[in-house]
Amino acid sequence: MVNHFFAAWARKGYEGGYIGYPTTDQIVNPDGIGRRQHFTGAVIYWKLNEAYSIGGAIRDKWDTVGSERNDSLLGYPISDEIVVAGRGRLSRFGRGPPYWSPPSGAHPVTGPILDKWTAAGYETGTYGFPTGDQTSTDGNVTVEQQFQRGKITAPGPYATEMAFLNPGTTPEEMLAHAQRVAAERSASVIDVLQDALAGNHEEVSVSDPVTGSPTELPSAR
Repeated sequence: MVNHFFAAWARKGYEGGYIGYPTTDQIVNPDGIGRRQHFTGAVIYWKLNEAYSIGGAIRDKWDTVGSERNDSLLGYPISDEIVVAGRGRLSRFGRGPPYWSPPSGAHPVTGPILDKWTAAGYETGTYGFPTGDQTSTDGNVTVEQQFQRGKITAPGPYATEMAFLNPGTTPEEMLAHAQRVAAERSASVIDVLQDALAGNHEEVSVSDPVTGSPTELPSAR
């Protein structure tokens, strides 16, 4: 037990805490950068800066969405487990937090849905804890997620990526552009978004709904 791993273990009470005793030495992760060490009650992960522990249902959910891999939904942990709203728990990760509560289990909240949930007050606000994972009924044009007191719907990953590549725009604006182009081309919205990200839309224009003048779908930079 050395360095950041020892510090993370100490923060949670050494062997007397929920992490328990170490059961392995440090192990190099598949990305060749991070490290992990297994314990009787949790696993401690480290990458470049600090080490944090993951255990229980949150770790189980993290494993189902790619763990620490580069293509994972959440990435590496950036906090220990945090108590929220009395009996709830969360662990912060590089791409969003999974939340857990006794009645609803553990579910990640990421992207534009996380933004909307944040604006509504997190788990103590309008929607409460997540009760399901993100899903899509239209091929990822939009995504939705059920919470204790309602459902949040938001633009999907393609419109979100377009907004990221075009600073100053929002996923909602990218989706609205794609919907107008799709209507004029008699194409599907998802095809328009995928073409835009692939750089195949330079000659596609659509009439501005206010002025009537032609405008192009913003280029992905």
